[in-house]
Amino acid sequence: MKRRLPAVQGELRSPLVPVCLFILFLLFGNSAVWAVEFLNGRIKLVLHEDTGRFSLYYLIDIPQQRDIHLRQYDSFFVDSDPRTSFLTVMVNDRTYRLGESPSFKIRIRQSPINPAIIFESPFLLVTQEFTFIKTLGAEMSNGVRMTIRLENRGTGEFSTGLRFLLDTNLGEGNAGTPFLVGRQPVTAEFQVDLQKNDPYWISRNTRFGLMGSILTGEGPRPEVIHFANWKRLNEAPWKLGFAAGRNFNYLPYSINDSAVSYNFDPQPLAGGASRDYVILLALADEQGFFLMENVPIEALPIKDTREEDLVTLRDLIARLDKHLAGSHILSDEELAQIEAAIAGLKSRYKLW
Repeated sequence: MKRRLPAVQGELRSPLVPVCLFILFLLFGNSAVWAVEFLNGRIKLVLHEDTGRFSLYYLIDIPQQRDIHLRQYDSFFVDSDPRTSFLTVMVNDRTYRLGESPSFKIRIRQSPINPAIIFESPFLLVTQEFTFIKTLGAEMSNGVRMTIRLENRGTGEFSTGLRFLLDTNLGEGNAGTPFLVGRQPVTAEFQVDLQKNDPYWISRNTRFGLMGSILTGEGPRPEVIHFANWKRLNEAPWKLGFAAGRNFNYLPYSINDSAVSYNFDPQPLAGGASRDYVILLALADEQGFFLMENVPIEALPIKDTREEDLVTLRDLIARLDKHLAGSHILSDEELAQIEAAIAGLKSRYKLW
């Protein structure tokens, strides 16, 4: 059954009307966007089933309000489009970008203990599992342990590896120092020397920082941890050739755009066997991930506001309808309110 939009009489001179109709189409088209968020301590984790991606946030200032929906979280990495960070698996020299490859179906495991994004194909099961952690000295959870499990669903052996690309942004305006590895500033393209056993890297702005593990002692060691321009890393199907000293620009459009790529080289995986890879992400701390603890998880589904937004859009269109028909002339204050409402909807649904 087709949805009918409210009629708008008269000539559509106002640019607000097509914007309203466009937002209405996006909100109530055939495909619904669905996500689940998990809150614990100062961390919010959001799992996106439509894209197979995740977002991670930190509560910098603890508010007085008890209503968790009023808390303002800051993103640890780029969340305007979660698709810019992703997992890639390689199976017998063929790569699959998870969340985009039609070979894998996506579902969310809403466990309060170990939520996960699950990618299923006839030959490989990939489980991206999260548990909350807190580092030494933290009073509440301040990060996550991400365990990526690759399971061979067949009976024969094949070779498989993993890549994780994270679209970082906190350090991009930090006085020309996008990253720290250990305590060493990283100001240009860089690959970690895994023989030095540096414990972590940091991407920091003036308010807070994201810390990522280098060696965890759990699962295989990464073969390469590469800091470079995001677009260069994004366009590489697997490893990107290292250009020592190159800046984080990729002209003409990608300026000062940083990212980090973890590459775990392919290894044989027997039929029915599985392998776990572990990466830690947490609030930047000079003590690193030393003596971290697992923290129980509390799950909270995201509130679905689309029906409320539909009512708002119908009201906006009705008011514009009367204005265009001449039965009611909108004041400057009313027009400003309508523009603010549309701006709020565009921001909520990332239509900028």
